[in-house]
Amino acid sequence: MSFNCPPILVVFFNRPDVLRQNLRALSRIAPKQLFLACDGPRERVPTDHTRVEECQRLALEMVDWDCKVETMFAERNHGCDTWVPEAVSWFFTRVASGIILEDDCVINGAFAGFAAELLEKYRDEARVMNISAANFQNKTWGERDYYFSAYPSNWGWASWARAWKYYDDNLVQVEHFINTPRFSSLIADSVQRRYWIRFYRALRFGKYTYWDSKWVLSIWAAGGLSVTPNQNMVTNVGFGGDATHTKHDQDRLQREIHHPTLPLRHPHTALAPCHAADEAHFNVIYRPRLMGRLMRIKNLMLGLFHRVDQ
Repeated sequence: MSFNCPPILVVFFNRPDVLRQNLRALSRIAPKQLFLACDGPRERVPTDHTRVEECQRLALEMVDWDCKVETMFAERNHGCDTWVPEAVSWFFTRVASGIILEDDCVINGAFAGFAAELLEKYRDEARVMNISAANFQNKTWGERDYYFSAYPSNWGWASWARAWKYYDDNLVQVEHFINTPRFSSLIADSVQRRYWIRFYRALRFGKYTYWDSKWVLSIWAAGGLSVTPNQNMVTNVGFGGDATHTKHDQDRLQREIHHPTLPLRHPHTALAPCHAADEAHFNVIYRPRLMGRLMRIKNLMLGLFHRVDQ
């Protein structure tokens, strides 16, 4: 079944090898509208200037199909957790809906078709706010091609300008939302709720700087849900030391790419999260692991020894 590929935004920085893989995959999809947003170089990293310039040149040279291209290239560095939402906001001033990719998230026609169908189907359904490309689990939930989830995964995703307008960069809704019945109904498991209360309070006060976690809370506070495919449709090619967040866990998180048949098989159930699927997702992605706990203890001890030496 043919489809019209939605507009696509690619957000990138200083990794030409990673960007090349992304654009090579997009050349096979050949979207008619492509938006390129590049963060600027860091002043204290001399190699950034050359690498950022190479990425910008590469992005323009590799788009050799019939395509309208718009660019937003920053002169100074904003950082991933500021630049990505700025780029998404820019994107949604120009289109009503589309696909968002960071440079290391590689898709093919499978997700482009999946997103195209669902962006149209749920165009006016305010509760559906995010369409994910990733599924990190090894099982399916139900017999349909996707389910509704409290947890958007942003290794490649699609959305609407009408949903992104709720993005809350300052997390002003945290304390109010965690005390509402909606929080308990959305996250049914008390273990998960305790985790998120601690996490979002820490995020609000600057312990972390994750833009995508702010998007998660923005969806929750607006009464929204995400679409999760029952089979994974993205691969991340950016694991390693030069990544901002995906420095490790490659074997645990990578999944084979699948190709659902269009038209999709849609759920017959009401718009509600699949709690069993969300619990499984939480256990894979968020539940604290022994290695993480050991690293925190190690860092704490090193800090104590450092203070004693002083």
